[in-house]
Amino acid sequence: MSAALLNAVLSSLSAAVMIVFDRVMVNGCYDNRPNVPWYVSSLGGIILGIPMTFVAWGYHSEFHLVWNKLLSEVNLDDASMMFVVGGLTALVMRYYFVLFQAEEGVEADETGVAMWLATAPVFIFIGTILVFAIGGNVGALAGLKTPAPWWALPLVALAVATIWRFETLGGELSLAVKKKGAVCMMLLCIVSYSLLLSSLLAPHGDDFDYLLALMPIYWIGYGVTGLSGLLRRKNRQDVCAVWGNLVRYRYVIVVAEIMGALVYLFEVQAFHELRPEMVNLIIGANVVVVFTLSLLLAGKRRRLEGGGHETFRALGITVKTTNLPDTVVSRKKVLWLILVLLALGAAIFGIATPL
Repeated sequence: MSAALLNAVLSSLSAAVMIVFDRVMVNGCYDNRPNVPWYVSSLGGIILGIPMTFVAWGYHSEFHLVWNKLLSEVNLDDASMMFVVGGLTALVMRYYFVLFQAEEGVEADETGVAMWLATAPVFIFIGTILVFAIGGNVGALAGLKTPAPWWALPLVALAVATIWRFETLGGELSLAVKKKGAVCMMLLCIVSYSLLLSSLLAPHGDDFDYLLALMPIYWIGYGVTGLSGLLRRKNRQDVCAVWGNLVRYRYVIVVAEIMGALVYLFEVQAFHELRPEMVNLIIGANVVVVFTLSLLLAGKRRRLEGGGHETFRALGITVKTTNLPDTVVSRKKVLWLILVLLALGAAIFGIATPL
């Protein structure tokens, strides 16, 4: 259990850094084209994720033992499910990047994106209830664990309400809320892959090597799903249009993709022992780190703008000052952030309480 908790925490911290990097990158390096970072992320999943998985094989077990398990014990059904899980994870990133796309002069709010990611445990809980209510815990979902008690529902509703209030402070709907279609699709994919992965791993609860053996298949599904978008000519043209930026930002891209690969590498390992709601709650708690990092970067932006600097140097590249977050802190914002975290904590307590 302690190893699973550590994996979830490491995934959360990696996600916080990834979110802040992506906020700066989408409107800078990627020229406000959210499909391009999706392809970069998908390629990074294969190039970085698979080698990282091999490192995990050697760290947690012995390489040849996991390799033999992959070749001799992993069955076609489990391999297919893991491929689908990887594909659904890639689709999460597809809609995730859309939420960072600026529109009509309105900048993306990385804390808002993190907030909606933090609601995933709520919808996973509701999804589990619905699956059992309609008798859907068969086939691919046969290993799904029994849902939490009914009295957790009011706590779930409270968590969603506080997050919505945090998002709408000041009377304006944030960009993430306005893009409700992308938010809904992102959450639907998170719920789907979480339930599938939890069900897939349940029969192998004591066999961590089996999970490790499935990981390369996960990354292949992740990469193939995302890179399939390049079959369209327009999408290839988008990549060519920002190719100069991709070369110029290459070091930043590598850091961001390493963080992204670590998010899912640690997350999938955390699923081995923890309920999907718990994994996503811990990862969703990165909103605190995101909010803090955003405030620090916003402070740097104001100092640069105050000094008349339109650009600055970082990791060997020139970055526009306007690409940094413009987060404004207020007592009300901090208060509602605290209330959101308390409400999410209460909801997850209800979710995690055994029947």
